[in-house]
Amino acid sequence: MERTLNRVVTVIMPENTASLRHAKKTQYHLFAAMGYIKLGKWRRGSCRVKEGIRSLSFSSCQSKAVSWDHIAQSFRRENHYLDAFLGKLKKQAHLSLIERRGGLPKQGRVLKTDLFEEAMGADSLLPELSSAHGLTVGMDVAVTITHRAQANSTLPTNAHLVADVRHLPFADSSFALIISPSTLDHFPDPSDLGKSLRELARVLSPEGRLIITLDNRQNIFDPLLRLANRLKLTPYYLGRSYTIKELCTELEAAGFTVEDTTAILHNPRLVAVAIVRLARILHWPLFTRLIQQGLIAAQRFEYTRWRYFTGSFVAAKAVRKSRSLQHPSALATLSQ
Repeated sequence: MERTLNRVVTVIMPENTASLRHAKKTQYHLFAAMGYIKLGKWRRGSCRVKEGIRSLSFSSCQSKAVSWDHIAQSFRRENHYLDAFLGKLKKQAHLSLIERRGGLPKQGRVLKTDLFEEAMGADSLLPELSSAHGLTVGMDVAVTITHRAQANSTLPTNAHLVADVRHLPFADSSFALIISPSTLDHFPDPSDLGKSLRELARVLSPEGRLIITLDNRQNIFDPLLRLANRLKLTPYYLGRSYTIKELCTELEAAGFTVEDTTAILHNPRLVAVAIVRLARILHWPLFTRLIQQGLIAAQRFEYTRWRYFTGSFVAAKAVRKSRSLQHPSALATLSQ
């Protein structure tokens, strides 16, 4: 019989000593011990990897997935992490960014690098990214988030996939457009940004585009957001934030050429959340309308020289370097 498997992974409860002994006798090798500690709503995953076989390690992915699964489970289906108005404002900012950077491709596949918005509600992007010209795929490292996004969606089942952006399960040059909306700024290890970008460069087609956003370090309210995160006042983990120069440097190092940059979603994030929540509590239509009109008007800062100080996210459009070398006239001057 021809061999078809080169690696088999099995998971056994530590107290199941009989199965452990049997596994060792059948040439299984212990390489990691996974688990979690839970106290009330607090939950922390862990994975100890045996030295010498570090190449098999998936501890970072497992811990990150456990964390995001827990976050998803902490929200009731009707309880979104973001106010509906702010969610729609965020959604519109990203859709406008995509449209102004070339829109959906006329042919080829589209990839979105996380499904948090689709799992939670008002800022969902994947339905608007679906195209009749090719498959649209959304992926997420967390099983709970992926399943919830699939349950909320009318898209085909194969449009939702559990995967780690640092180790993508796709062939080279698989996608004509990749949308990465503040996905790669949630890693505990900042070096994972480079790993992820290199994977995105690998699966992007030679004529394809990457549109990426990351938390903006230059935003004047970013220190307040970081403080709130340290005090556990934000609903999810925040990794590093980046300046537009740092984003461009990371993209160039990963094999991209940056064609355009900007900053989007020009509202003081925590302040906006607090004000909108206050308006909802007061039930004062005039106050609510003024707040919403003010936040909509603030989006005009994107077209000023202050955009990198007011935008919540830095954004870039990038292509693979091989394409930029073939078509040097297509390059655009970076925004100042």
